[in-house]
Amino acid sequence: MQSLFLLGVDQLRVALGLLVALHLFCHHAVPQRDAFWLRAGAGLLGSVAAGLAYLPIRLSLSQFTYWVNILLSAGYWLALPVAVGACVYFCYEITLSNLLFRLLLARVCESVVTTVLRYLIVMTWLPTLPEEHTLLYVILLLALYAGMYAIWYHLLARPLQRGGARPEDSARTVWAYALAQLSFQLMMFSVDLIFEWFTGTMNDSAAFLWQISLIRYFCIGARSLACVLFLINQYYICQTYFLAHERDLIGQVLRQKSEQYAFARENAEFIRQKCHDLKRQLRALEFAGEGERRAVLEETRRAADFYDAIIETGNSALDTLLTEHAIQCARRGIRLSCVVDARGPYAISGVDLYTMLSNALDNALEGVERLEDPEKRTIRFVMQKRGKMLCVTVENYYEGTITLREGLPVTSKGDKREHGIGVRSIRTLAQRYGGEISIQTEDQIFSLQILLPAA
Repeated sequence: MQSLFLLGVDQLRVALGLLVALHLFCHHAVPQRDAFWLRAGAGLLGSVAAGLAYLPIRLSLSQFTYWVNILLSAGYWLALPVAVGACVYFCYEITLSNLLFRLLLARVCESVVTTVLRYLIVMTWLPTLPEEHTLLYVILLLALYAGMYAIWYHLLARPLQRGGARPEDSARTVWAYALAQLSFQLMMFSVDLIFEWFTGTMNDSAAFLWQISLIRYFCIGARSLACVLFLINQYYICQTYFLAHERDLIGQVLRQKSEQYAFARENAEFIRQKCHDLKRQLRALEFAGEGERRAVLEETRRAADFYDAIIETGNSALDTLLTEHAIQCARRGIRLSCVVDARGPYAISGVDLYTMLSNALDNALEGVERLEDPEKRTIRFVMQKRGKMLCVTVENYYEGTITLREGLPVTSKGDKREHGIGVRSIRTLAQRYGGEISIQTEDQIFSLQILLPAA
C-alpha cells in the first residue's frame, strides 16, 4: 500500500488538477466576481479539503465489505467534481449550464493526465517509482500536468475565450449536462474498478501476469477512448455554440446596419433643415438692425455647431459610434467631449468595440439626460494607449446616490433583471479579451474605465 504521504499527493493531484483545469476554461471567458483572488484562495482551500477528505475513507475501506467499499468510493468520486465546481462557481458569475459544460471539459482533460500518469506510468510500467523516487515522481507529475494543460489551453480554452460560446441557460441543458457528467463518471469508475479491484484479486504469479497486463492495457485503452469520445463530443458542441454565437453577431451587425441606415436618413433630413435655416438667417441679416444682427448671428452659430458632431478617428466603428452619439447629444442639448489618442488597429474586434462603447455611452447619455443643470449635461470620452494597454474612460454627472455591488451599479429602476445588463456585457467583453473594467462614483461623477490589451 502506498504511504500516507503519497496517497495524499495522489488525492490532491486529482482535486487540484480538476480545479486548475476548470479555472483554465473559465478564465477570461466568463466574468469574475468581486474580490476574485480572495474567492479563488478560498476555493483552493476548499478543493484541498475535498481532496484530502478521501484519506479517512481510503484508510478505513478494509473494515467494510467489498460492495460497501465500492459504494463509498463511488460516492466520493461523484461528490468531488461537485465540490470543485462549487468552488469555481464561487469565483465567477456563471450560469449552472455553462459551469457544467466547462466542468465536463475539465474532467475529461484531467482524466487524460490521470490515465497517462497513474494507470500507464505508475501502475503498469514503473510501480515502484512513487515509493523509491518520490521527488522524481513529483517532478514528473508537475511536468505532465503543465505540458498537457498547455495543450488543452491552446486547443480548447483559448477558442472558448475568443469565440464567446456558451450553452443555452435552460433546465433542459442543465439536465443534459448533469446526465453527461454522470455517464462520464460511470464509465471512468467502471474501468477503474476493473483495473484496480478486479486485477488486484487475481493471482499475480508468472502464469497470470500476461493476463493481468492484458486487462490493464485494455482498461487504459478503454479509458483513453472514453476521454477521446467525450472530447470529440464537446468539440462539436463547441462548434455548434460558435456558429450560434456567430449567427447572433451577424444578426447584431445587420440590426446595426439597419439602424445606421435609418439614422443616416434622419440626419440627412436634419441637415437639409439646418441648411434651410442657415439660408433663412443669412437673408435675415440683410435687413436686420445691429441688435437683431447679433441675435441672428448667435442663432446661426448654434445651428453650425451641429457640424462639429462629425468625428473622424481613423477607425470606422469608432467614427460611426462617436458621430452617432455626438449628434444625439447635440439634439438633446448635451455636450460630448471626445479625446481619442489611440489609433488602431485594436486587439478587440470592431463589432465588440462598437457594442462595448455603445453601451457605455448609452448609459452616460441616459444618466445625463435627467439633469436640469446645463453645466452638468456633459459626457467626457477619452481613449488612449498606456503602454501595452488601451484605456477608455467615460464620465458623466449624476444625481442621487449610486450603490455598487460586486463592482457594478445597482439599478434604481423597477426592472432589475433587464437594466444593468449593459454594464455586465461591457465587463464580459473586456474580460474575454484579457481586460477589466472599474467604476468610481466620486463628487457626483460616474466614471467608467475600460482596460483592454492594445494590438
